[in-house]
Amino acid sequence: MRTAMVLMMSAMLASADGGAVRLREASGPFLVTVFAPEPLRAGPIDISVLVQKRGTGRVILDAAVTFVIEPLAGTSPGIRTRATREQATNKLLKAARIDLPAPGSWALQVIVARGGEEAVLATNLTVASSASRSPAACSRGAQG
Repeated sequence: MRTAMVLMMSAMLASADGGAVRLREASGPFLVTVFAPEPLRAGPIDISVLVQKRGTGRVILDAAVTFVIEPLAGTSPGIRTRATREQATNKLLKAARIDLPAPGSWALQVIVARGGEEAVLATNLTVASSASRSPAACSRGAQG
C-alpha cells in the first residue's frame, strides 16, 4: 500500500509547478527531485524541489534548500538563491525564481539541510536562447 501511495504521489508531481524532472537522486537521508521548465530558456524561470525522507518517501517540509547555478563557461556570474514554500504553487515543494542571463551549459547545485544533516546534489542544465520562447511558455512560467 505504501509503495502504491508513493508511486501515485510521484506521478502527480511529475510535472510539479509546471516543470519537468531535471534531477532525482538520493543523498544522505534525503531523496531530492528538482523540477524546471521544459524547454529551459534564458530569462526568468521557476525551479522547484521536492525533498523526501529516503527509504519512506515521506515529504520533508522543514528542510532548508539553496540553489547555486553557475555557467560552465564562466561567461556570466553565478546565482545563489534560497527556495521557499511561499514561492511554490504546490506547497509540498519549495521553489525559487531565477533569472538565467544567457543560454549555454549551466551547473546546478542543490544544497539540502535539515537538523545537522546536509546533502549536496548537482546536475548540468542546457539553456536555450530566450529568443525562441513562446508567449504560452512565458505565461506558464509566471505560475510560480
